[in-house]
Amino acid sequence: ARRSFRALKGLMRLQGVVRGQSVKRQTMNAMKYMQLLVKVQTQIQSRRIHTLENQAQHRSDAHNNDKELENNMARWILTQT
Repeated sequence: ARRSFRALKGLMRLQGVVRGQSVKRQTMNAMKYMQLLVKVQTQIQSRRIHTLENQAQHRSDAHNNDKELENNMARWILTQT
């Protein structure tokens, strides 16, 4: 009985170690995927900001071009009269 009890106790200890390693492996994998997710989200956010900045710059450039065109047109009209 003692021998089987010791064997059972050793088996339980071994199962605990194996489960601990399994949990550790699962945790490490989860952490890797979380880090990857954060990295991808950061890249998406960066691209979105870059796109918005480019759109704002294009709008500003177009507005400046329109103003310049209006000024040139006004000058031309004034020189024609």
